[in-house]
Amino acid sequence: MLVYCGEKVPRNRRFPNPLIVVEVLSPSTGSMDLGVKLQGYFGLPSVHHYLVIDPDRPLLIHHKRGTGDAIETRIAGGSSLRLDPPGLDLELAEVLAS
Repeated sequence: MLVYCGEKVPRNRRFPNPLIVVEVLSPSTGSMDLGVKLQGYFGLPSVHHYLVIDPDRPLLIHHKRGTGDAIETRIAGGSSLRLDPPGLDLELAEVLAS
């Protein structure tokens, strides 16, 4: 899943400039989601947040674009998570219950 803030994109087209990318870990792709995909997503200048959800725990890992080439990573805790940009507040209980 991704969050894109822009013009409507025609079907069968890639979304240009995604802002937030969300992955749900699965046994078959988990290592790729935490490695190759992490590097690839942050290779796109538009990506500011990469959220990885582990449904087995439940756990949300938040990767955020930092200064320069830095990627800040934290395990989300508390009741909500602020994603800025775009100025979105996620209720963690709702996200992890899905």
